[in-house]
Amino acid sequence: MLAGSIDGAKIENFTFTDESSTQGATQIGNPMEFLAGEGINTTASGQTLTIAGELASTSNIGVAKFSSDNFTVSSGDVTVTTVDGGSF
Repeated sequence: MLAGSIDGAKIENFTFTDESSTQGATQIGNPMEFLAGEGINTTASGQTLTIAGELASTSNIGVAKFSSDNFTVSSGDVTVTTVDGGSF
């Protein structure tokens, strides 16, 4: 364990980039905010940050599961391969 204290100015900033290489930074000890977006939830609890996908619906972009018997999915695009009529 470290005895004493360290001047915050001697600690470098925490830097990060997003998916389009835009860079951001925050000083160690300052809060960093993770924002949810369409189809994404964020939850902080203690020392844990959870980023999770929301389930898709007719009104919400999100995560979905498709039966391989009737659909193919490639790069996020869903294609109907079989229309069996089913029972209604």
